[in-house]
Amino acid sequence: MQSRSFLSNFRDINEVRREKVSGKYVYFSSESVLYSRQKVACEKIENEKDTYKLAGEAEVAILAEKIKKPNIYSEELSRELRKKGFIYTKKSIDNFFTQYSFKSEFEVVVALRNRLNKLEASIKTQTLFSEAPTISFDPNQEDWCPEGLKAAKTFTKTVYTLYVGLIHARNKYIRKDGEVLGSKELLKLVAPNCNYGFDVIIHIGKMMFSEHSQASEIQYYLNDRNIPISESEVNHLSKKYIAYLSVIHEQSSNYIVEIMDSNGGYILHLDALGTNGGKRLISGIDSITDFVLGNAKISSENSDDIMPFLEKIKAQYGEPLRVVQDMGKGIMKAVKKVFPNVIILICHFHFLRDLGKDLMKDNYDVIVKRLTHFGFLVKLRKIKKDLKEMIDEDSDSIDVFHEIICEKDNIIKSSKNFLVVMLYALLEWILDWKSESAGYGFPFDRPKYDLANRMSKAWNVLSDIPEITCKTNYDLKKCFSKITAIVGEVVRDEELQRAILNIDKEIIVFDQLRDAMRIAPKEGRDGLNDDNDNIEIKTIETSVTAFLDEPEAKSHFSTESKMKKFFGQLTKYWNQLFADPITVGYESETKTIIPQRTNNIMERFFRDFSRADKRKTGNDNIGKTIQGMIADTPLVKNFENESYTKTVLGDKTLCEAFAEVDNELIKKKMKDLNINEEQIPTKIKACLQIELLTEKMSNAVKKLKI
Repeated sequence: MQSRSFLSNFRDINEVRREKVSGKYVYFSSESVLYSRQKVACEKIENEKDTYKLAGEAEVAILAEKIKKPNIYSEELSRELRKKGFIYTKKSIDNFFTQYSFKSEFEVVVALRNRLNKLEASIKTQTLFSEAPTISFDPNQEDWCPEGLKAAKTFTKTVYTLYVGLIHARNKYIRKDGEVLGSKELLKLVAPNCNYGFDVIIHIGKMMFSEHSQASEIQYYLNDRNIPISESEVNHLSKKYIAYLSVIHEQSSNYIVEIMDSNGGYILHLDALGTNGGKRLISGIDSITDFVLGNAKISSENSDDIMPFLEKIKAQYGEPLRVVQDMGKGIMKAVKKVFPNVIILICHFHFLRDLGKDLMKDNYDVIVKRLTHFGFLVKLRKIKKDLKEMIDEDSDSIDVFHEIICEKDNIIKSSKNFLVVMLYALLEWILDWKSESAGYGFPFDRPKYDLANRMSKAWNVLSDIPEITCKTNYDLKKCFSKITAIVGEVVRDEELQRAILNIDKEIIVFDQLRDAMRIAPKEGRDGLNDDNDNIEIKTIETSVTAFLDEPEAKSHFSTESKMKKFFGQLTKYWNQLFADPITVGYESETKTIIPQRTNNIMERFFRDFSRADKRKTGNDNIGKTIQGMIADTPLVKNFENESYTKTVLGDKTLCEAFAEVDNELIKKKMKDLNINEEQIPTKIKACLQIELLTEKMSNAVKKLKI
């Protein structure tokens, strides 16, 4: 029986007197003399309680409630605190506000921040443990260990974990059946011959590869949690993280095959990423499950370099239902050798992208080169800034411009700064040239062509402005002259204009085929995330056939050779582009797939990979990153896939899975990956910190007796 319900039985007894004190019932004697003494004693307790200093958590709770409800009274605050587990009276709260006498509501906000800072500082592990704690790990206290086994030895190692940072782990070894065994509890925390816990390695890996943090950011995060670590060690452990993922992936191949077999098989998408002259990263993904199946670094896209990678895929997962790739000859030759009975399909997105590049690249390169030559963007931004300063003092002129442009008013109102606003808006429009791109990349997006077109259209506007209208405003006249000079120089460039005329025709024919194939729609804003997989393949084939039969299509080519190559590629790959769909099972349902229409799976994959690298390195040189990275780095995408993690981990956490991996396998994997696993002995590290180390070494050598 609860004490509360038990005491309530006394409320009707004549000898007992019940009163409410500070929100709770207190039972007194009804005898007057005794009641008086009890009442005095109770008030004394309450008064003493009111003098207690409010705890930091209570202060935070009070201030938070005060911010949410500025007009809240102390009595109501006391009730709210009680709900949160803080038992403080109205008088205590009154004393608190009297002590600090906040003059404004924002002062309460400042006070809350100050108390939060103090609380955060007080609970940091560095504050809690001025010296690293020693934690015993004793097999005799673990379930697996029989009772009565004698201790063999004790060994203490330094361990860094996210629990409390640095600890000294005292591992007590016992002798069992002729073996000396240590704590299995410790082995679940940290691997042998390693000082950093599995949780630290996993956190580094996730920050590095999923959150795209730099090594310096990870170092700061860990140092703040009492885990001193260098940037080089962060990079080393991030590679070790990939090694663990790689081993787990390889050990789970049977489970992955079971999942793919339940779907009726897998569809292998292949592509390579890198720059000319260096190693390239080739990856294979199953488009049904979105599992990354394998990765390798290859010297080139020659078939001999690709075949070992495909042989490994075949050995682990068997033959795919289909292989989807771009038009790379090396990949296609290797696929035919390794999977001679498998139908090879050409990805529609890659096909059209490569066709467009062949068609437009020459003229587009000229446009890029000529626009870069003029280097006008920085100049236009400077003029735009000057114009903005001129109109900041006259906001009405912006309203007038808006009404006129939006045709809200048929009467053109006079405004001394109307022309200033118009020039400012014109420059903003030119400098917004990237907004016309939809995120597909060249040749679907042609940003520099769009910029050149905007310059030409801006020139038409500038040509309609009578120069006399600027004479009364010297600053405006100066800006107008600069703009006309810059834009005029660009639009009068003959080489640029020839390239624009040529590419105009090429864009017409390319976009006609693009519309026929229903790929990367011009009006679409989803970029590479647009799947385009809801259209019947026969409908697309019929549409492309109609495009080929249209005589006007051939009239847009600048040269005969370009026309023959363009239509020749369509004819050559026709059967691989328009093969029939296949039916597979997925998540207990039947699903019809047009593999060549899941066109963006590899593009998205490598786009995300490249963006993550740019976030970490600050540059676009993905080729340089590939040279130094571990080939299996893309496996991190699998561990962001719920279906994959359920398949390979089951109910285990990633920490538990890492702990179950044989440490010798990790050593071998690290060696195979050419990752230096050598650890500097602790006492050698200590010596490296000694001042005048080399002089001490010289003195020691001189005293050495040989």
